[in-house]
Amino acid sequence: MRTSLLASLLPPNPAAHIPGPPLPSLLQTSLFFATPTQFLSRCQRDYGDVFFCRFFSQKVGTVFVTKPEDIRTVFTGDPEIMRAGEGNVVLRPVVGKYSLLILDGAEHVRMRRLLLPPLHGERMPVYAQVVREQTEAMLRRCPLQAEFSLRPALQELTLQVILRAVFGLDDGAERQELAALLRRYADLASSVLLFFPQLQRDFGPYSPWGKVRALREQTNQALYQVIARRRSEGEGQSANQRKDVLSLLLAARDESGQPLSDRELRDELVTLLIAGHETTATALEWTLHLVLSHPQVRQRLHAELAQVVGSAPVCAEHLPQLEYLDAVLREALRLRPILPNVARKISQPIQLGGYHVPAGTFVAPCIYLTHRHKDLYPDPEQFLPERWLGKKPDPYQWLPFGGGARRCIGLAFALLEMKVVMAVLLGRQNLVLASGVHMPTKRRGITLSPQGVRLQLGV
Repeated sequence: MRTSLLASLLPPNPAAHIPGPPLPSLLQTSLFFATPTQFLSRCQRDYGDVFFCRFFSQKVGTVFVTKPEDIRTVFTGDPEIMRAGEGNVVLRPVVGKYSLLILDGAEHVRMRRLLLPPLHGERMPVYAQVVREQTEAMLRRCPLQAEFSLRPALQELTLQVILRAVFGLDDGAERQELAALLRRYADLASSVLLFFPQLQRDFGPYSPWGKVRALREQTNQALYQVIARRRSEGEGQSANQRKDVLSLLLAARDESGQPLSDRELRDELVTLLIAGHETTATALEWTLHLVLSHPQVRQRLHAELAQVVGSAPVCAEHLPQLEYLDAVLREALRLRPILPNVARKISQPIQLGGYHVPAGTFVAPCIYLTHRHKDLYPDPEQFLPERWLGKKPDPYQWLPFGGGARRCIGLAFALLEMKVVMAVLLGRQNLVLASGVHMPTKRRGITLSPQGVRLQLGV
């Protein structure tokens, strides 16, 4: 009776045949934002591997899927029907309309082809050196024999890596000024305002969205200055002499011979900042917490690093030999994925998981639930890096970077960065976990992060 009364008060549900919580959309949105892992786990427990949710401002709603066969359907579907750019619309106010995350169709293919080469191949050894140097600098800044919060240290580390590897900025006043600005701008991806479009109204310079717009304009001007100065250096000379991503993008041409515009460059630089700053720092925080909470894992990592790297500085040539470290990272990303889900907005009705899904619905492979599915992973709640040794991840069972044609183009860069950081930090035998083994999950914008890991460095 209570459920029937509640259902009578809700707006019509175009996907009513798909099971899901009979709660108002605002309440579902609040639960998904405030307690995402608990909310998703309850939905799977109560409604199964395919369930429907309706979030605030959605006209239809979201169908979550957790089984590999349904995820395959989403990842391999026609990109004109499975529109990932529209699925990422929440990020558009931050990254811009030309961002790879927002584009669909031919424009997405064009931009992906331009962005992919700088993040792979011959530049990787250079990036590994940058990451190692910045990690060593981070360690020098950390206090000895005193507890410190890990997140700010890792966020600063990943930001400095981006400023050097992506923006190509050396130490100096310009880099410091841009870093201060980008720290604030990156925090926008964690703002609750992104989840509620109705709150995105500029009521003056002191209103919440007014402050966002002012910061966005200030950041844009700083980025356009960097782009303009780099263009003035000469695109051909810059691409040959410099090894950063921006220089390569300035020299890149699409199939019709056209370069990226300043606005396109701005949006892709911000995208690389958002995708490679908060997410990588969070992944490293989770991984360090898991390793330091499992002495047997740490001991085996120390042994592998001693054998492969020894007393030499870690470099790109070492990384393929660090098989156990690779397994540790994959297991950490399985157990503690950074994103709870990815999404596509479908432009036509489809069949998914045995259900008819109407056009306009978001379909969301649920990373968090798939990674903990007991049919896919024995002892899914346990941190067991050994499960990955000698095994290649199934792209429809392990999906921390998304999948299909929309898989994160920064996957190789992110794994390289994480491996180098972990290798440098674990070289410190006196690294101690000070915040305890149990670590709750909280949401930071679109990411799932630890409540707050604290470390201590001995002498």
